[in-house]
Amino acid sequence: SGGVLAATVLGGAQIENTPPRQATTDLAAATETGIAARRAAARADARDERGVLKEQEARKLSRQQRLREIREGKPLARVAAAHGLEAEVAHAPRLEFAESEVRAKLLADIDAARRRAKRAAVLEKLRSGISGRKVIRPSYGELCFFEHEFKSPADRDCVFEVRCDDPDISLVASTAEWRALRAASGLPAVAPGMEDDALAGNRLFLLAGESLKVPFKFQSFDAELAKDSDSSDIKRGAPDEGLHLRSRAVAVHFVNADDGTSASVLHVDIRPRAMTVARTFRFQTAENEFFKERLPPPPGVATRDASGRGCLAVRASDPAVAATVVTTESEEDGEVDEVALRYKCGEGSVAFYVCVYADSFLGKLAAVWRVFVHATPKVDVSSLVGQSSHASVVVQGGVATRRVAAFCSHPDELQVSPDRLTLPPGALTELQLAFRPLIPGRLDVAVHLVDLEKGELVHSRLVATDARGPVVSKTFDVDAAPGARAHKKITYTNPYARPRTFHLRCTHPLLLHFRPDRLDLPAGGSRPMGLTFEPAEDWERATRGAGGVRGGPAEVLVFINDEDDATEECFRIRVDADPR
Repeated sequence: SGGVLAATVLGGAQIENTPPRQATTDLAAATETGIAARRAAARADARDERGVLKEQEARKLSRQQRLREIREGKPLARVAAAHGLEAEVAHAPRLEFAESEVRAKLLADIDAARRRAKRAAVLEKLRSGISGRKVIRPSYGELCFFEHEFKSPADRDCVFEVRCDDPDISLVASTAEWRALRAASGLPAVAPGMEDDALAGNRLFLLAGESLKVPFKFQSFDAELAKDSDSSDIKRGAPDEGLHLRSRAVAVHFVNADDGTSASVLHVDIRPRAMTVARTFRFQTAENEFFKERLPPPPGVATRDASGRGCLAVRASDPAVAATVVTTESEEDGEVDEVALRYKCGEGSVAFYVCVYADSFLGKLAAVWRVFVHATPKVDVSSLVGQSSHASVVVQGGVATRRVAAFCSHPDELQVSPDRLTLPPGALTELQLAFRPLIPGRLDVAVHLVDLEKGELVHSRLVATDARGPVVSKTFDVDAAPGARAHKKITYTNPYARPRTFHLRCTHPLLLHFRPDRLDLPAGGSRPMGLTFEPAEDWERATRGAGGVRGGPAEVLVFINDEDDATEECFRIRVDADPR
């Protein structure tokens, strides 16, 4: 036991090594006999239901008896006298003092451990009482609205500051925005305790013990592309991996403005979702120029609220892209809202995302668009309507020989020759462009060279055309008959003193046919040219506007060109296609 061990260490008694005497043996035998008798009696009662309890009580009584004897020093004195060590009995007070000192040390250690555990337990209990947790799963550009009920723990009127280190989490300070976001989230527009002066910036004014639902919103445009994405994916048209937000945990503290203590903590776990792209747009523009485009809003999205005010809003992922909502006047629909994009292009291609919202607070994400802008080298070509203008471009081959074909976005006005060619590696190849416009105005025509074996885009060129209207020398009127073709003859005279050949062309080759389409005239000679007009039904369909309303008589320009495809003379023919 502890007392015998202390006596052995401090008193120097060698009890284990001293030969026992007869008195000691009798005392030990008597003690053991009594203990054995009690244990035997307890085991005899084990058959009874209380036998086990009696045995445990006998063991406890035995241990108490030993401890009492050790504290009183009786066993130690008897053992020392039996071995002739009467002098060691004088050390008993010292041994008892050492034992009490050890016991006090152990009790002090236990008390200190209890105090440390108590402090941690109390702090954990307090933290669990003043802290809350909220889990949100936003996607790129999506606004997540949530509320946290905060109760003032003070017994007086206090001002609390809401502090958060994450700029994407903010308080909804405007009552109108608060109501709109609650309605967009499917909650009642008015919350208990909602007041116009409850929030002032990041401060809360609460009475003693007052509680309030504090509104928060999370919206992030700080994202990055997928790790396995590559810039060459833009050219290859790879699947859209989208933008990804960062997963993080944010702590929002409610701090008492008087003493600076934290009254409550809200832990917000941000677990982003993948974004969903509704549409993909691809545009071509010239290098080092401004890209400007207007797109209609997503189908089924209301652009006006109940009071008639515009509620459409847009946001672009690239800060270099200006995305706005513009209103245009339309004769059929009145005021029409469109999404306007503007971007200063450099060299190469760029891709960005446009988030379209159905409310002015950016709370309802209606659609996400992916926009590609391919900046290509530009060639300027100008010509008169009905007259051909020629230009050439040079294309450099790649690392391997390729068999390519040339395709044009407006083949009726721009022709590329040759349309099939081979690009040697590293060599320069010249392409001829012939531009013959049909209507006046500016037009950007895209020319693509596509690999015939792999179907890949090898080269791209943008041809900026400018068509000017010709000088009309004569005007004729023709009535188109319903269900039958109309015919008309016009006589043309060669004004030159030598034979010339003239080619006949028009702006509506599918509705007007020439017979013949070429005039071989001697010097000063004349010859009639026959014109055949399609039935009135075809002309009526051609003259109808975008809304299906007839736009009046159709105008056709007839060009008389020389051998170099230069316009010698131009006639205007007005075709009345009214079937009545």
